[in-house]
Amino acid sequence: MKAPAARVRAGRPGFGWTEEAGRRALALSPAARQGLRTILWDDLASEYDARFYSAWIEGLDRTFTPEFWEVHEAWREDEDRHHAWIRAAWTAAFGWDGEVEARLEARRPDFGPIAHLFEDEFAIACLGCYDELATVRAYRKSLPVYGLLGPGYRAVVGRIIADEALHYRNYLDLIGRRHRHRLHEAEAVVGRIRAAEGTPYRATFVLDHDDAVWDEGIFDEAARILLEQLRRLRETGAPG
Repeated sequence: MKAPAARVRAGRPGFGWTEEAGRRALALSPAARQGLRTILWDDLASEYDARFYSAWIEGLDRTFTPEFWEVHEAWREDEDRHHAWIRAAWTAAFGWDGEVEARLEARRPDFGPIAHLFEDEFAIACLGCYDELATVRAYRKSLPVYGLLGPGYRAVVGRIIADEALHYRNYLDLIGRRHRHRLHEAEAVVGRIRAAEGTPYRATFVLDHDDAVWDEGIFDEAARILLEQLRRLRETGAPG
């Protein structure tokens, strides 16, 4: 079976950008520094929460195809790497201490309010598509803030955006390969996902949309694009 694209891409950036990021962070105004702290903390915590999402999926009493697990593993490896990059950015900008570590370790997920979105593999793949697509839009919107740490970290965020876009394509490809017979249900499934926006975020990784960068426009656009591509998939066998 062919590996999903996220497992076969070329080299990824290292950590040579951190020294410059630290210098730039020290030169920021107090307001800019606080804005950077806020957005980096949200990223750091959300990527940390990927471990909870992975454990939740693995603990579900659902039947999953081998293709799903391959996509899931590729996603998990990338999210671990994203967390390491963002942790390095935080450390360069603000230092790392036991308090930060304790804040992360104290996080506890609660999937109860969104458990209805995990009905089966098709619904979960749709959720993955929607969440990754919305994440791409949010990261792009925040690029000017990431750029405060210099072109090196901005390039790292560009790599993260590319990874998230590949996760989206992998989930979409999974739907096309395994669930085309379910595509008549897509509008209802995506509608339930979109309606779940506004649910308080509880360390679930998905729908981590409670900070200032998110807005209704991002949510509506993600739902619209996903439904459009699922309709094309149903009609032509390709998302376009």
